[in-house]
Amino acid sequence: MEIRKFKPEEWRKIIQLWNRTLPGDPITENIFVKWLLTDPNYDPNGFRVLESNGEIKAAALGWHQVANSIFGNSPSENKKKGFLFPLLIEDSGEGVKYGEALLNDMDQYFRKHDKSIIQIRGLMALFPDGVDSDMCPVYIKNDFSVVEKIHSMRVDLYKFQIDESIQERINTMEKEGFTFVHFNSDDLTAIMDFFSEETPPIFRFEFQKKLQWGAPHDEFMFVKKGNEVVGFCQHNHYGQQPERVGPFMVARSVRGQKIGQALVAKFLESMAFKGFRTAYFNTSEEKNTHFYAKNGFKTFREKSALQKELK
Repeated sequence: MEIRKFKPEEWRKIIQLWNRTLPGDPITENIFVKWLLTDPNYDPNGFRVLESNGEIKAAALGWHQVANSIFGNSPSENKKKGFLFPLLIEDSGEGVKYGEALLNDMDQYFRKHDKSIIQIRGLMALFPDGVDSDMCPVYIKNDFSVVEKIHSMRVDLYKFQIDESIQERINTMEKEGFTFVHFNSDDLTAIMDFFSEETPPIFRFEFQKKLQWGAPHDEFMFVKKGNEVVGFCQHNHYGQQPERVGPFMVARSVRGQKIGQALVAKFLESMAFKGFRTAYFNTSEEKNTHFYAKNGFKTFREKSALQKELK
């Protein structure tokens, strides 16, 4: 058994391993090569593979923040943190053994970069954070602890209808001068003001990129009060996941008025009109699941956010 650095020419084998060990988060060549390997935070030295008898049996992807684009904060804020993508290991006794060996190897990688905390995080926003419950024991045995539960939720859009109480709120909002609109270039200044004042930089970055790629304008919806933008949502995350929705953002000045629920409802309605039969998102804290449940979202996957302190 040997643990070594990933070789770029092995990408096909890694994709096969990835899709076999993480069937809930399958990856394509386009995402792997054009997105993951070119992400500014990707560190080739942190991509480790475990080889036995000439075959790649498992892999680990560790990284540390060098750019601002993922978290919307500065690298200095994560100076002592290292990040580990969920291990690519089989759910078997042999896989557990390989996973423990990789975790020990990654400890050394993070120590070399002077990290004192390891968090399980997706390298890009395309991938959900955390670890599925059946694989948690591998990490717990190696001194990781669960810090929170993460819910992935989806809603059936077949014959979707807005809840009566939410529709009443929408009607009231429209009388008060609120409008729900798709992207229009006339609103660009107000939109950018909203992103700058109300959201982390990653959301503005993704919005700009999607516009540059020519994303259809009806992939975005905004709430306006007069000429001011006070809410935003989208689907087709990074142009790679059409049914994935989010984020849903509402300006601080109008929170607590059920505008978020109305925005979610109107956006799901617009997706249903376009022929979508489901909508989902990857990540919600447990405390927020009741908010989405009011528009029909149900949890279909629960993961654990894990963290370890290096001693």
